[in-house]
Amino acid sequence: AQTAKYGKDVLPPPAPEPTKWSFSAGAGTRSISADFEDRPVFLTPALNVVSRLVDKGTLDSGKEGLHYGDGSIGEDRPGFGANPSGLAGYTGGTTSGSFGSGDRQVLFTSDRYLYSNRSEGFSFRSEDEDRVIYPYLSLNYDLGAPGGLSTGLRYAFARGEFDSGIHLSSLDRADETYTRHLFLYDGNNLVDDNTLIYDSSKLQAQLGDRPVQTGTQGLRTEKTKIATFVQSSVDVDLHSLTVPLEWTIDIGDRAHISLSAGPTINLFNADLSTTAWSRDLDNLAGGRALFNNANFRGRKGVFSGDYVEVDTSGNSGLNPALANGSASNDNNSLSSGTTDLGANSPNVPAGAKGSAAAAAQRSGGKGGTARSPRLPGRDVGSRTWTESENRFEWGVSAQTTFRWDLDEADRWFIELWGRYDYVNPFTMSTPVSSVEIDASSWGVGAGLGFRF
Repeated sequence: AQTAKYGKDVLPPPAPEPTKWSFSAGAGTRSISADFEDRPVFLTPALNVVSRLVDKGTLDSGKEGLHYGDGSIGEDRPGFGANPSGLAGYTGGTTSGSFGSGDRQVLFTSDRYLYSNRSEGFSFRSEDEDRVIYPYLSLNYDLGAPGGLSTGLRYAFARGEFDSGIHLSSLDRADETYTRHLFLYDGNNLVDDNTLIYDSSKLQAQLGDRPVQTGTQGLRTEKTKIATFVQSSVDVDLHSLTVPLEWTIDIGDRAHISLSAGPTINLFNADLSTTAWSRDLDNLAGGRALFNNANFRGRKGVFSGDYVEVDTSGNSGLNPALANGSASNDNNSLSSGTTDLGANSPNVPAGAKGSAAAAAQRSGGKGGTARSPRLPGRDVGSRTWTESENRFEWGVSAQTTFRWDLDEADRWFIELWGRYDYVNPFTMSTPVSSVEIDASSWGVGAGLGFRF
Protein backbone atom coordinates (compact mmCIF):
# COMPACT_ATOMS: atom_id res chain seq x y z
CA ALA A 1 0.00 0.00 0.00
CA GLN A 2 1.10 3.53 -0.74
CA THR A 3 0.99 6.32 1.87
CA ALA A 4 -1.00 9.33 0.78
CA LYS A 5 -0.20 12.94 1.59
CA TYR A 6 -2.22 12.85 4.82
CA GLY A 7 -0.93 9.42 5.86
CA LYS A 8 -3.83 7.31 4.48
CA ASP A 9 -3.26 4.13 2.47
CA VAL A 10 -4.26 4.08 -1.29
CA LEU A 11 -5.19 0.64 -2.78
CA PRO A 12 -4.36 -0.32 -6.43
CA PRO A 13 -7.28 -0.45 -8.91
CA PRO A 14 -9.05 -3.83 -9.05
CA ALA A 15 -8.11 -6.27 -11.83
CA PRO A 16 -10.58 -6.43 -14.74
CA GLU A 17 -13.08 -9.27 -14.76
CA PRO A 18 -11.91 -12.11 -16.98
CA THR A 19 -13.76 -12.27 -20.31
CA LYS A 20 -15.91 -15.31 -20.99
CA TRP A 21 -16.93 -14.78 -24.61
CA SER A 22 -14.97 -14.31 -27.82
CA PHE A 23 -16.06 -13.77 -31.40
CA SER A 24 -14.03 -14.03 -34.59
CA ALA A 25 -14.65 -13.87 -38.31
CA GLY A 26 -12.47 -14.53 -41.33
CA ALA A 27 -11.93 -16.68 -44.39
CA GLY A 28 -10.67 -20.16 -45.01
CA THR A 29 -10.06 -22.61 -47.80
CA ARG A 30 -11.19 -26.20 -48.30
CA SER A 31 -11.55 -28.72 -51.11
CA ILE A 32 -14.77 -30.19 -52.48
CA SER A 33 -14.70 -32.89 -55.13
CA ALA A 34 -17.33 -34.30 -57.49
CA ASP A 35 -16.84 -37.78 -58.99
CA PHE A 36 -19.07 -38.12 -62.07
CA GLU A 37 -20.26 -41.28 -63.79
CA ASP A 38 -22.15 -40.83 -67.07
CA ARG A 39 -23.87 -43.86 -68.56
CA PRO A 40 -24.37 -44.37 -72.33
CA VAL A 41 -27.08 -42.19 -73.84
CA PHE A 42 -28.75 -43.11 -77.14
CA LEU A 43 -30.76 -40.00 -77.83
CA THR A 44 -31.53 -40.02 -81.56
CA PRO A 45 -31.60 -43.42 -83.33
CA ALA A 46 -29.73 -43.42 -86.62
CA LEU A 47 -32.60 -45.36 -88.23
CA ASN A 48 -34.85 -42.37 -87.53
CA VAL A 49 -32.53 -40.06 -89.47
CA VAL A 50 -31.30 -42.16 -92.41
CA SER A 51 -32.66 -41.40 -95.88
CA ARG A 52 -34.19 -44.61 -97.18
CA LEU A 53 -34.38 -45.80 -100.78
CA VAL A 54 -37.44 -47.59 -102.15
CA ASP A 55 -37.35 -51.17 -103.49
CA LYS A 56 -37.60 -51.43 -107.29
CA GLY A 57 -39.02 -54.22 -109.43
CA THR A 58 -40.18 -57.82 -109.04
CA LEU A 59 -37.99 -60.71 -107.94
CA ASP A 60 -39.69 -63.22 -110.26
CA SER A 61 -38.40 -64.58 -113.58
CA GLY A 62 -39.53 -66.83 -116.38
CA LYS A 63 -43.08 -65.50 -116.39
CA GLU A 64 -44.90 -63.03 -118.59
CA GLY A 65 -46.10 -59.66 -117.42
CA LEU A 66 -43.11 -58.94 -115.18
CA HIS A 67 -42.01 -55.46 -114.15
CA TYR A 68 -38.36 -55.17 -113.14
CA GLY A 69 -36.63 -52.09 -111.78
CA ASP A 70 -35.35 -51.03 -115.21
CA GLY A 71 -37.79 -52.61 -117.65
CA SER A 72 -40.74 -54.90 -118.26
CA ILE A 73 -41.67 -58.13 -120.04
CA GLY A 74 -45.07 -58.21 -121.73
CA GLU A 75 -47.59 -60.93 -122.44
CA ASP A 76 -46.99 -64.04 -124.52
CA ARG A 77 -46.34 -63.06 -128.14
CA PRO A 78 -47.43 -65.52 -130.88
CA GLY A 79 -45.21 -66.07 -133.90
CA PHE A 80 -43.16 -69.26 -133.52
CA GLY A 81 -44.65 -72.06 -135.55
CA ALA A 82 -47.52 -74.04 -134.06
CA ASN A 83 -46.29 -73.52 -130.50
CA PRO A 84 -45.58 -69.82 -129.96
CA SER A 85 -45.59 -70.00 -126.15
CA GLY A 86 -42.49 -68.81 -124.28
CA LEU A 87 -41.82 -65.61 -126.24
CA ALA A 88 -42.76 -62.09 -125.11
CA GLY A 89 -42.02 -58.50 -125.94
CA TYR A 90 -39.99 -56.34 -123.62
CA THR A 91 -39.07 -52.74 -122.87
CA GLY A 92 -36.04 -51.36 -121.07
CA GLY A 93 -33.28 -53.53 -119.70
CA THR A 94 -29.73 -53.66 -121.02
CA THR A 95 -29.40 -55.28 -124.45
CA SER A 96 -26.25 -56.89 -125.85
CA GLY A 97 -25.55 -58.82 -129.06
CA SER A 98 -27.61 -58.64 -132.24
CA PHE A 99 -30.86 -60.08 -133.52
CA GLY A 100 -29.43 -61.43 -136.74
CA SER A 101 -26.58 -63.43 -135.24
CA GLY A 102 -28.75 -65.07 -132.59
CA ASP A 103 -26.66 -63.88 -129.64
CA ARG A 104 -28.96 -61.14 -128.37
CA GLN A 105 -29.36 -61.07 -124.57
CA VAL A 106 -31.34 -58.70 -122.34
CA LEU A 107 -30.41 -58.01 -118.69
CA PHE A 108 -32.98 -56.74 -116.18
CA THR A 109 -32.33 -55.69 -112.60
CA SER A 110 -34.41 -55.25 -109.43
CA ASP A 111 -33.13 -53.56 -106.28
CA ARG A 112 -33.82 -54.21 -102.61
CA TYR A 113 -32.77 -52.07 -99.63
CA LEU A 114 -32.59 -53.20 -96.01
CA TYR A 115 -31.61 -50.92 -93.13
CA SER A 116 -30.09 -51.99 -89.82
CA ASN A 117 -28.16 -50.34 -87.05
CA ARG A 118 -24.98 -50.93 -85.05
CA SER A 119 -24.65 -49.27 -81.66
CA GLU A 120 -21.78 -48.66 -79.25
CA GLY A 121 -22.16 -47.07 -75.83
CA PHE A 122 -19.45 -45.66 -73.60
CA SER A 123 -19.66 -45.22 -69.84
CA PHE A 124 -17.35 -42.51 -68.61
CA ARG A 125 -16.01 -41.37 -65.24
CA SER A 126 -14.33 -38.09 -64.43
CA GLU A 127 -13.46 -36.17 -61.29
CA ASP A 128 -13.51 -32.43 -60.77
CA GLU A 129 -12.09 -30.90 -57.59
CA ASP A 130 -12.28 -27.26 -56.53
CA ARG A 131 -10.43 -25.52 -53.74
CA VAL A 132 -12.84 -22.85 -52.57
CA ILE A 133 -12.44 -19.80 -50.34
CA TYR A 134 -15.26 -19.37 -47.86
CA PRO A 135 -16.25 -17.06 -44.97
CA TYR A 136 -16.71 -18.21 -41.39
CA LEU A 137 -18.04 -16.92 -38.05
CA SER A 138 -16.98 -18.31 -34.69
CA LEU A 139 -18.38 -17.77 -31.18
CA ASN A 140 -16.57 -19.25 -28.15
CA TYR A 141 -17.43 -19.41 -24.44
CA ASP A 142 -14.81 -19.99 -21.75
CA LEU A 143 -16.02 -22.74 -19.45
CA GLY A 144 -13.75 -21.49 -16.63
CA ALA A 145 -12.48 -25.00 -16.04
CA PRO A 146 -8.83 -25.74 -15.30
CA GLY A 147 -6.75 -26.13 -18.44
CA GLY A 148 -8.45 -23.37 -20.45
CA LEU A 149 -11.37 -25.35 -21.81
CA SER A 150 -14.01 -23.61 -23.97
CA THR A 151 -16.79 -24.50 -26.32
CA GLY A 152 -18.86 -22.66 -28.90
CA LEU A 153 -20.26 -22.63 -32.41
CA ARG A 154 -18.57 -22.15 -35.78
CA TYR A 155 -20.52 -21.50 -39.01
CA ALA A 156 -19.04 -21.59 -42.52
CA PHE A 157 -20.50 -21.31 -46.02
CA ALA A 158 -18.79 -22.71 -49.11
CA ARG A 159 -19.88 -22.92 -52.75
CA GLY A 160 -18.45 -24.86 -55.70
CA GLU A 161 -19.27 -25.57 -59.36
CA PHE A 162 -18.13 -28.77 -61.03
CA ASP A 163 -18.50 -30.51 -64.39
CA SER A 164 -17.48 -33.74 -66.05
CA GLY A 165 -16.24 -32.29 -69.31
CA ILE A 166 -17.75 -33.21 -72.67
CA HIS A 167 -17.27 -36.77 -73.84
CA LEU A 168 -18.58 -39.20 -76.43
CA SER A 169 -21.43 -41.23 -74.96
CA SER A 170 -22.56 -43.36 -77.90
CA LEU A 171 -22.30 -44.02 -81.63
CA ASP A 172 -25.31 -45.35 -83.52
CA ARG A 173 -24.83 -46.26 -87.18
CA ALA A 174 -27.46 -47.00 -89.80
CA ASP A 175 -26.23 -49.42 -92.49
CA GLU A 176 -27.85 -49.94 -95.87
CA THR A 177 -27.71 -53.46 -97.29
CA TYR A 178 -28.29 -53.11 -101.01
CA THR A 179 -29.09 -56.28 -102.98
CA ARG A 180 -29.35 -56.19 -106.75
CA HIS A 181 -31.17 -59.11 -108.38
CA LEU A 182 -30.23 -59.71 -112.03
CA PHE A 183 -32.17 -61.64 -114.73
CA LEU A 184 -30.50 -62.41 -118.07
CA TYR A 185 -32.84 -63.46 -120.89
CA ASP A 186 -31.92 -64.80 -124.32
CA GLY A 187 -33.31 -62.87 -127.26
CA ASN A 188 -35.16 -64.73 -130.00
CA ASN A 189 -33.97 -64.98 -133.62
CA LEU A 190 -37.25 -65.87 -135.36
CA VAL A 191 -40.02 -63.32 -134.86
CA ASP A 192 -38.38 -59.89 -134.47
CA ASP A 193 -35.79 -58.11 -132.40
CA ASN A 194 -38.37 -56.86 -129.87
CA THR A 195 -39.03 -60.25 -128.28
CA LEU A 196 -37.12 -62.48 -125.91
CA ILE A 197 -37.42 -65.99 -124.54
CA TYR A 198 -39.01 -65.73 -121.13
CA ASP A 199 -39.75 -69.47 -120.75
CA SER A 200 -37.43 -71.74 -122.76
CA SER A 201 -39.04 -74.87 -121.29
CA LYS A 202 -41.92 -74.26 -123.70
CA LEU A 203 -39.48 -74.32 -126.63
CA GLN A 204 -37.51 -77.44 -125.76
CA ALA A 205 -38.09 -79.02 -129.17
CA GLN A 206 -36.12 -76.19 -130.77
CA LEU A 207 -33.78 -75.05 -127.97
CA GLY A 208 -33.59 -77.50 -125.17
CA ASP A 209 -34.25 -76.08 -121.69
CA ARG A 210 -32.13 -72.96 -121.27
CA PRO A 211 -33.75 -71.11 -118.34
CA VAL A 212 -33.36 -67.46 -117.45
CA GLN A 213 -29.99 -66.87 -115.80
CA THR A 214 -30.27 -65.21 -112.38
CA GLY A 215 -27.75 -63.73 -109.98
CA THR A 216 -27.47 -61.42 -106.99
CA GLN A 217 -25.03 -58.81 -105.79
CA GLY A 218 -24.82 -57.42 -102.26
CA LEU A 219 -23.25 -54.23 -100.93
CA ARG A 220 -23.39 -52.86 -97.39
CA THR A 221 -22.77 -49.15 -96.85
CA GLU A 222 -22.78 -46.96 -93.76
CA LYS A 223 -25.41 -44.30 -94.50
CA THR A 224 -25.82 -42.41 -91.21
CA LYS A 225 -23.71 -42.08 -88.08
CA ILE A 226 -25.13 -40.40 -84.97
CA ALA A 227 -22.74 -39.41 -82.18
CA THR A 228 -24.18 -38.45 -78.81
CA PHE A 229 -22.08 -36.26 -76.53
CA VAL A 230 -22.75 -35.81 -72.82
CA GLN A 231 -21.73 -33.33 -70.14
CA SER A 232 -22.73 -33.35 -66.46
CA SER A 233 -22.40 -30.48 -64.00
CA VAL A 234 -23.29 -29.97 -60.35
CA ASP A 235 -23.53 -26.80 -58.26
CA VAL A 236 -23.02 -27.27 -54.52
CA ASP A 237 -23.80 -24.95 -51.57
CA LEU A 238 -22.44 -26.17 -48.23
CA HIS A 239 -23.57 -24.79 -44.87
CA SER A 240 -21.39 -26.22 -42.10
CA LEU A 241 -21.91 -25.88 -38.33
CA THR A 242 -19.21 -27.07 -35.90
CA VAL A 243 -19.63 -27.57 -32.13
CA PRO A 244 -16.02 -27.82 -30.87
CA LEU A 245 -14.45 -28.43 -27.49
CA GLU A 246 -11.26 -26.33 -27.35
CA TRP A 247 -8.20 -26.51 -25.09
CA THR A 248 -5.99 -23.38 -24.99
CA ILE A 249 -2.51 -22.89 -23.55
CA ASP A 250 -0.52 -19.65 -23.25
CA ILE A 251 2.91 -19.67 -24.90
CA GLY A 252 3.64 -16.00 -24.14
CA ASP A 253 2.12 -12.80 -22.82
CA ARG A 254 0.14 -12.36 -26.02
CA ALA A 255 0.53 -15.67 -27.80
CA HIS A 256 -1.87 -18.57 -27.38
CA ILE A 257 -2.28 -21.90 -29.09
CA SER A 258 -5.31 -24.16 -28.97
CA LEU A 259 -6.46 -27.58 -30.06
CA SER A 260 -10.12 -28.27 -30.79
CA ALA A 261 -12.29 -31.05 -32.09
CA GLY A 262 -15.99 -31.71 -32.43
CA PRO A 263 -18.87 -32.87 -34.57
CA THR A 264 -20.11 -31.00 -37.62
CA ILE A 265 -23.56 -30.75 -39.16
CA ASN A 266 -23.41 -30.14 -42.92
CA LEU A 267 -26.33 -29.03 -45.08
CA PHE A 268 -25.78 -29.50 -48.82
CA ASN A 269 -27.91 -27.83 -51.51
CA ALA A 270 -26.89 -29.58 -54.74
CA ASP A 271 -28.21 -29.23 -58.32
CA LEU A 272 -27.14 -31.90 -60.82
CA SER A 273 -27.67 -31.40 -64.57
CA THR A 274 -26.76 -33.72 -67.46
CA THR A 275 -27.12 -32.60 -71.09
CA ALA A 276 -26.86 -34.82 -74.16
CA TRP A 277 -26.39 -33.58 -77.74
CA SER A 278 -26.92 -35.82 -80.79
CA ARG A 279 -24.98 -34.97 -83.95
CA ASP A 280 -25.28 -36.39 -87.46
CA LEU A 281 -21.68 -36.95 -88.63
CA ASP A 282 -20.47 -36.93 -92.22
CA ASN A 283 -17.33 -39.09 -92.00
CA LEU A 284 -19.03 -42.30 -93.09
CA ALA A 285 -17.26 -45.58 -93.74
CA GLY A 286 -17.03 -46.94 -97.27
CA GLY A 287 -19.06 -49.83 -98.63
CA ARG A 288 -18.28 -53.51 -98.39
CA ALA A 289 -19.11 -56.14 -100.99
CA LEU A 290 -21.13 -58.90 -99.36
CA PHE A 291 -21.59 -61.29 -102.29
CA ASN A 292 -21.65 -61.41 -106.09
CA ASN A 293 -22.84 -64.53 -107.87
CA ALA A 294 -23.88 -62.82 -111.09
CA ASN A 295 -21.37 -64.60 -113.31
CA PHE A 296 -23.47 -65.06 -116.44
CA ARG A 297 -22.84 -67.02 -119.61
CA GLY A 298 -23.24 -65.42 -123.01
CA ARG A 299 -25.07 -67.57 -125.56
CA LYS A 300 -24.43 -67.45 -129.30
CA GLY A 301 -26.43 -69.18 -132.01
CA VAL A 302 -29.31 -69.85 -129.65
CA PHE A 303 -31.57 -71.13 -132.46
CA SER A 304 -28.89 -72.91 -134.49
CA GLY A 305 -26.82 -76.03 -134.30
CA ASP A 306 -23.62 -74.07 -133.57
CA TYR A 307 -24.86 -72.98 -130.15
CA VAL A 308 -21.99 -71.98 -127.77
CA GLU A 309 -21.66 -70.26 -124.39
CA VAL A 310 -19.03 -67.67 -123.50
CA ASP A 311 -18.20 -66.00 -120.15
CA THR A 312 -19.69 -62.50 -119.97
CA SER A 313 -19.41 -61.95 -116.21
CA GLY A 314 -18.09 -58.44 -116.89
CA ASN A 315 -21.35 -57.43 -118.53
CA SER A 316 -21.81 -53.66 -118.44
CA GLY A 317 -25.23 -54.11 -116.87
CA LEU A 318 -23.68 -55.20 -113.58
CA ASN A 319 -23.13 -52.84 -110.70
CA PRO A 320 -19.66 -51.36 -111.44
CA ALA A 321 -18.75 -51.50 -107.75
CA LEU A 322 -19.27 -55.28 -107.79
CA ALA A 323 -18.18 -56.33 -111.27
CA ASN A 324 -16.40 -59.69 -111.36
CA GLY A 325 -17.24 -60.42 -107.76
CA SER A 326 -15.21 -57.77 -105.95
CA ALA A 327 -15.70 -54.26 -104.62
CA SER A 328 -13.92 -51.49 -106.45
CA ASN A 329 -14.52 -48.64 -104.01
CA ASP A 330 -11.77 -47.17 -101.87
CA ASN A 331 -12.86 -48.65 -98.53
CA ASN A 332 -13.79 -52.31 -98.71
CA SER A 333 -15.00 -52.67 -95.13
CA LEU A 334 -17.33 -50.93 -92.73
CA SER A 335 -15.72 -49.44 -89.65
CA SER A 336 -16.51 -51.08 -86.33
CA GLY A 337 -15.56 -49.87 -82.90
CA THR A 338 -14.00 -46.62 -84.08
CA THR A 339 -14.77 -43.38 -82.31
CA ASP A 340 -13.38 -41.16 -85.06
CA LEU A 341 -15.69 -38.18 -85.29
CA GLY A 342 -14.38 -36.46 -88.39
CA ALA A 343 -13.01 -33.00 -89.00
CA ASN A 344 -13.43 -30.15 -86.50
CA SER A 345 -13.96 -32.61 -83.68
CA PRO A 346 -13.28 -31.48 -80.11
CA ASN A 347 -11.14 -33.58 -77.80
CA VAL A 348 -13.93 -35.80 -76.52
CA PRO A 349 -12.73 -39.10 -75.07
CA ALA A 350 -14.73 -42.31 -75.05
CA GLY A 351 -14.15 -45.38 -72.90
CA ALA A 352 -15.95 -48.16 -71.13
CA LYS A 353 -16.09 -48.10 -67.37
CA GLY A 354 -13.31 -50.17 -65.89
CA SER A 355 -11.24 -50.33 -69.08
CA ALA A 356 -7.66 -49.24 -69.30
CA ALA A 357 -8.67 -46.52 -71.73
CA ALA A 358 -11.23 -45.16 -69.32
CA ALA A 359 -8.76 -45.22 -66.45
CA ALA A 360 -6.30 -43.24 -68.52
CA GLN A 361 -8.98 -40.71 -69.38
CA ARG A 362 -10.01 -39.81 -65.82
CA SER A 363 -9.41 -36.10 -65.67
CA GLY A 364 -10.70 -32.88 -64.23
CA GLY A 365 -13.70 -31.60 -66.08
CA LYS A 366 -13.02 -27.87 -66.05
CA GLY A 367 -10.21 -27.60 -68.56
CA GLY A 368 -11.43 -26.42 -71.94
CA THR A 369 -15.06 -27.29 -71.28
CA ALA A 370 -17.95 -25.12 -72.41
CA ARG A 371 -21.56 -25.19 -71.32
CA SER A 372 -22.58 -24.47 -74.94
CA PRO A 373 -20.02 -26.52 -76.86
CA ARG A 374 -19.07 -26.53 -80.51
CA LEU A 375 -19.50 -30.09 -81.70
CA PRO A 376 -18.94 -31.79 -85.08
CA GLY A 377 -21.77 -32.66 -87.43
CA ARG A 378 -25.36 -31.51 -87.69
CA ASP A 379 -27.63 -31.04 -84.68
CA VAL A 380 -30.37 -33.69 -84.54
CA GLY A 381 -31.56 -33.31 -80.97
CA SER A 382 -30.66 -32.58 -77.37
CA ARG A 383 -32.04 -33.25 -73.91
CA THR A 384 -31.28 -32.24 -70.32
CA TRP A 385 -31.94 -34.19 -67.12
CA THR A 386 -31.87 -32.40 -63.74
CA GLU A 387 -31.99 -33.39 -60.08
CA SER A 388 -31.88 -31.24 -56.92
CA GLU A 389 -31.28 -32.39 -53.36
CA ASN A 390 -31.02 -30.94 -49.85
CA ARG A 391 -28.93 -33.28 -47.71
CA PHE A 392 -27.81 -33.29 -44.09
CA GLU A 393 -24.55 -35.14 -43.50
CA TRP A 394 -22.68 -35.60 -40.23
CA GLY A 395 -18.96 -35.14 -39.89
CA VAL A 396 -16.11 -34.45 -37.47
CA SER A 397 -13.36 -31.84 -37.45
CA ALA A 398 -10.04 -31.19 -35.72
CA GLN A 399 -8.36 -27.78 -35.66
CA THR A 400 -5.16 -26.13 -34.40
CA THR A 401 -5.33 -22.34 -33.86
CA PHE A 402 -2.68 -19.74 -33.08
CA ARG A 403 -3.92 -16.41 -31.63
CA TRP A 404 -2.00 -13.19 -31.06
CA ASP A 405 -3.39 -10.45 -28.84
CA LEU A 406 -3.28 -7.01 -30.43
CA ASP A 407 -3.64 -4.89 -27.27
CA GLU A 408 -2.58 -4.99 -23.64
CA ALA A 409 -6.19 -5.49 -22.53
CA ASP A 410 -6.28 -8.80 -24.46
CA ARG A 411 -9.46 -7.77 -26.21
CA TRP A 412 -8.59 -7.84 -29.90
CA PHE A 413 -6.70 -10.67 -31.51
CA ILE A 414 -5.83 -12.25 -34.83
CA GLU A 415 -5.97 -15.99 -35.46
CA LEU A 416 -4.35 -18.38 -37.91
CA TRP A 417 -5.57 -21.94 -38.10
CA GLY A 418 -5.37 -25.25 -39.91
CA ARG A 419 -8.00 -27.98 -39.74
CA TYR A 420 -9.24 -31.22 -41.21
CA ASP A 421 -12.90 -31.94 -41.91
CA TYR A 422 -14.34 -35.35 -42.51
CA VAL A 423 -17.81 -35.28 -44.07
CA ASN A 424 -19.72 -38.36 -45.08
CA PRO A 425 -19.83 -38.36 -48.93
CA PHE A 426 -23.15 -38.80 -50.70
CA THR A 427 -24.39 -39.63 -54.21
CA MET A 428 -27.17 -38.12 -56.31
CA SER A 429 -28.41 -39.32 -59.68
CA THR A 430 -30.37 -38.60 -62.84
CA PRO A 431 -31.62 -41.41 -65.11
CA VAL A 432 -28.38 -41.21 -67.13
CA SER A 433 -25.74 -40.01 -64.65
CA SER A 434 -24.62 -39.91 -61.04
CA VAL A 435 -22.17 -37.87 -58.98
CA GLU A 436 -20.53 -38.50 -55.62
CA ILE A 437 -19.85 -35.31 -53.66
CA ASP A 438 -17.06 -35.42 -51.10
CA ALA A 439 -16.31 -32.40 -48.90
CA SER A 440 -13.65 -34.03 -46.68
CA SER A 441 -10.43 -32.03 -46.87
CA TRP A 442 -7.61 -30.16 -45.18
CA GLY A 443 -7.98 -26.41 -44.87
CA VAL A 444 -6.31 -23.26 -43.55
CA GLY A 445 -7.60 -19.79 -42.72
CA ALA A 446 -7.19 -16.51 -40.85
CA GLY A 447 -9.48 -14.15 -38.97
CA LEU A 448 -9.88 -11.23 -36.62
CA GLY A 449 -11.64 -11.45 -33.27
CA PHE A 450 -12.38 -9.79 -29.94
CA ARG A 451 -13.23 -10.90 -26.42
CA PHE A 452 -16.12 -9.53 -24.44
